[in-house]
Amino acid sequence: MFQISFRPISRQDFPLLVKWLAAPHVAEWWDDPEDLKSVETMYLPCIDGQDSTRVFVIEVDGEAAGIIQLWRLKDSEEWAVYQTVEAGLENAAGIDFLLGEERHVGKGIGSQAIRDFVSLVFDVYLEIDIVLSDPEQENIASWVALEKAGFERIWAGELESSSGPSFLYRRRRGRQGG
Repeated sequence: MFQISFRPISRQDFPLLVKWLAAPHVAEWWDDPEDLKSVETMYLPCIDGQDSTRVFVIEVDGEAAGIIQLWRLKDSEEWAVYQTVEAGLENAAGIDFLLGEERHVGKGIGSQAIRDFVSLVFDVYLEIDIVLSDPEQENIASWVALEKAGFERIWAGELESSSGPSFLYRRRRGRQGG
């Protein structure tokens, strides 16, 4: 078991985020920009509160290892897309995550971080009762991590917001992670 913690992303993390987004194991799945100026443009609104997405650095044994982000579906353009797949998502949130340091991949850190983060979400955001994630079907590491963290696959197909066929995973409040 690893010591996993989360802290809000800061401007000081941007060079590290640039590095992570450029790593081949991340760039394959994340379409985010890989230069400092673009990362600032994309993530500063989250830090400054102009975007409702909350972005956190995942720390493993005190070392920054990746990010996990949370947004309420009702605040997102993806809301309408998800509603076509699953009804009753008024109190749902979505997450995205990445482990930027390749040495942490394949060790169970991702599933532990997801499980711990979702538990925190349910503790802090009492109105959220469902957390969703929509990895691409070919991103086996991501959907395996979600399954190990107690998520269930509820849909397969192509969402307008994704870059290819995806799975939609759901974890309900009260369900224990794997």
